[in-house]
Amino acid sequence: MNPAAREALIAEFKDPEARRDYADSFLDSAIALQIKALRLQRKWSQKELAERAGMKQSRISAMERADYSRWSLSTLRRLAYAFDLALEVHFESFGTFLDNTLSLTQERQERCSFSDDPVFMEDSTLQPLSTTTSRVFTAPTVDFSDWLEAHGRRVAAVPAPAGPPSLSPRAYQHG
Repeated sequence: MNPAAREALIAEFKDPEARRDYADSFLDSAIALQIKALRLQRKWSQKELAERAGMKQSRISAMERADYSRWSLSTLRRLAYAFDLALEVHFESFGTFLDNTLSLTQERQERCSFSDDPVFMEDSTLQPLSTTTSRVFTAPTVDFSDWLEAHGRRVAAVPAPAGPPSLSPRAYQHG
């Protein structure tokens, strides 16, 4: 990580418009870079990726340009399916974002497909975290009731389902 670049960006990020512009531009570039890195990692041509994703080669070419900005979740999902990867979209603090931007490389954008993922390989020596429980994902309970009520929605409690905990057992209605 280049300390001078980091300090310059820290100073630039103090301006809200500058940090938003930088984040927008970087997002577009990072998505384009990752698509290209994943395609090259698999030794696919743009045409082959296009066929796997149900798109035209010209669209893949456009999406691999750093200035492409017409992303949709639907398109990103199609690409994730083609690469046999999970798609994650998340929010990030600007401090973590800054460090991520300064450490971006093509190699750090590569990901193995499900069939090459060591966690799921038949001969994997990796063991589940617990051998006494099944592999069930449980999300933490999240209570959005205060936010919903503040935004004009009524909150009605819904009985919790039997089984492992999941997202908060609440429903809301426009009110």
